[in-house]
Amino acid sequence: MRAARRGSSLLVLALLAVALTSGGWSLRTSAPPAPPRALLAIADLRGHALVLADTGDPARARRIPLAGGPHEIATLPGGRIVASLEQAGALAVVDVATGQTRTLEVGGLPHGVALGGDTLYVTDRSTDRLRRFSIADWHEGASLPAGAWPHAIVRLPDGALAVAHAADDTLSIGGRIVAVSHVPETIAAAPDGRVATAGSLGGAVQFFSAQGVLLATHDVGGRPVRVLFAPDGGTLAVALSADGAVVLLSGGATRRVEVGGV
Repeated sequence: MRAARRGSSLLVLALLAVALTSGGWSLRTSAPPAPPRALLAIADLRGHALVLADTGDPARARRIPLAGGPHEIATLPGGRIVASLEQAGALAVVDVATGQTRTLEVGGLPHGVALGGDTLYVTDRSTDRLRRFSIADWHEGASLPAGAWPHAIVRLPDGALAVAHAADDTLSIGGRIVAVSHVPETIAAAPDGRVATAGSLGGAVQFFSAQGVLLATHDVGGRPVRVLFAPDGGTLAVALSADGAVVLLSGGATRRVEVGGV
């Protein structure tokens, strides 16, 4: 990606405020506030890279090669991102500032990742276990049993874990097992503890309470493969990979946005 060259002349736009004073009119100028800057981290599975996009200037994206292809990612303290490299049986820890990458050969099929305190939880579909790694020294502790093909994992606001089991169409919420739509590959948690999942082949999005009680079901079709709550938990975005669309669910209302691609 090539950055565009800027000309030597610079046009400065200022916000102008005119105030009436006892001595007449006075003119105040102030520079416009800088737009908020943040990095959007994107796991490019087929491109075998972690993409870091600057939200203030989306054209300035950095690609950090990750052999094996990143499936899922999570943020770590100290400006780091961890990615599961299922095809390589490894985890990659990336320093966002420098782009330096540390690859941890862990074996198996590491997939979903979630941070809980100083422990990184990783689903492993090769053993149907939930693996635990200390992020201080990356020592692996004793694993925990999980359902058939544990896929996505998320930590709930109360510290409990929720895991989607893709092979037996179940969801584990704080240790309670509930039946869900066919082949759940995704899971998300709202600030109030609600959990959402979707069946990538069943075509249904379901909402559960933090206690595992079914709250609502929405048939959306289109192979829903990812769900994500808005920060306030009021809206759920659902990616439909087969339809090239995103469905937004809010207060029982459904809105479909065509985006193309997969």
